[in-house]
Amino acid sequence: MLMAGVPNKYAMERMGHSTDGMLKNVYQHTFKSKQEEYDVVLNDLFNKQDKKTDTAPNSKEE
Repeated sequence: MLMAGVPNKYAMERMGHSTDGMLKNVYQHTFKSKQEEYDVVLNDLFNKQDKKTDTAPNSKEE
């Protein structure tokens, strides 16, 4: 359900878990391909942020 985009709260209730922590602890470690996909997304995001700060005008007065 997590890989299908079902919200944690609904998946937790549907599977009978009392907390979403149980759901995450039991199942999320099995999604290696998704972890790699998210790594790429986050790396791209941080690289874009680095480029923005590198090209931002210097606000210090000399």
